[in-house]
Amino acid sequence: MKVGAQAGTFISEEHGAKVSVETLGNAIHSGKESILLMGERVELAPFLKKASETLSSVAATSIQKALRVETMSPDVIVLVGGGSSFFQQAIQEAFPRLKVVSPKNPVLSNARGFWLLGGASV
Repeated sequence: MKVGAQAGTFISEEHGAKVSVETLGNAIHSGKESILLMGERVELAPFLKKASETLSSVAATSIQKALRVETMSPDVIVLVGGGSSFFQQAIQEAFPRLKVVSPKNPVLSNARGFWLLGGASV
């Protein structure tokens, strides 16, 4: 999870102690609002927000550049995979005229898509 890694970097810079991506990932997936670091509680929300803002603008710019060489324009953007919710606002701002959607369980979306594609080709 790149957002988790970037959030970990920001936490390390501010608190002077490293936190593993695994620790952050587990906290995010289990819905925890904070982690224990060097005996004190560190709220995750501000670090996740800063990380997602940093990375989502890079992702949006990359998508815009990639679409410049395409002959067709997309009708909808589907965000899938773990952490996709962190990118939704920036992607919507980068593509204000497009519908940006994410399935109920975006983490499993890639696997489901590959399974459906594999079943269709058999």
